[in-house]
Amino acid sequence: MFLRSIETTPNPNCMMLKVDGSFGDRSITIGKDSANLAQAPEVARVVLAIEGVRSVFLARDFITVTRRGGADWKPILAEASRLLAKPGEAHEHADADADAGQSTPATLAPVEIAILEFRNLPSQVRVNSAEEQLRVALPQRFEEALAGVLSAIQANYLAERRWRTLEPRYGEPSDVAQMVADELDSAFSEHDLAQLAQAAIAGRAPTAVARKPPTQAELVASLSDPDWRKRLAAIQVVKVDDGSFPALLSALSDPKTAVRRWAAAALGGSDRAAAVAPLCAAVARDPSVIVRRTAGDSL
Repeated sequence: MFLRSIETTPNPNCMMLKVDGSFGDRSITIGKDSANLAQAPEVARVVLAIEGVRSVFLARDFITVTRRGGADWKPILAEASRLLAKPGEAHEHADADADAGQSTPATLAPVEIAILEFRNLPSQVRVNSAEEQLRVALPQRFEEALAGVLSAIQANYLAERRWRTLEPRYGEPSDVAQMVADELDSAFSEHDLAQLAQAAIAGRAPTAVARKPPTQAELVASLSDPDWRKRLAAIQVVKVDDGSFPALLSALSDPKTAVRRWAAAALGGSDRAAAVAPLCAAVARDPSVIVRRTAGDSL
């Protein structure tokens, strides 16, 4: 089994070695003290023996190498390239890949998030990275609700508005901002938004309306709804069980990035062995660094 390429991953302490063979559908994690070390494939033992390597993860056609602490990627990848190279060949990109592994790309740096609110009514998402600040307005219905509130009351908008901070996320700032905006859009139905506006006009906190929660079967059905807002709302609350598991696997291929991110988080928290291979595929192939990061952290 020989090395095809070396690729970065969302985790700066992990690098992916693509090989020209296959480990099958079964994935395995091996450390230097693992009980199954003697039964591990030879290629895994070879890579694990490299100085600075803490563990290796084998799945399908790649090996994910995790380094120890602040170990330097250059000697690790240079040795891996030498050991796994075809006879008479050397891996030309080992140095470049090591340099990439040493740095922290902007897409892997935390992005700070805040929601602009007036009396609990959201209207805008702001994100800050080390290099830029972006703002994304929520859909027009939020703007119309805010305009209706301001026209109905005598209030100092500038004095009362506030920025509510959320937990940082990782990824391109524009992608993070749009994803948060999508999540807010899916969280408020027209009825919810009207209730929020009425509470803002009355100057009181919004009252939680007692509703019959959707059943698990209804949530699973919503995961295939043509309206992405319903899919996104459902995937945030659906429980992982035998009935929802296939739908969650399908959600990893949803055209909406936010849905794929929540699917990766749900599957990662399920502790199901059958979720490992699909999550590995998401780490390797999903076009969004946000989804790749979520899937990688879930493994």
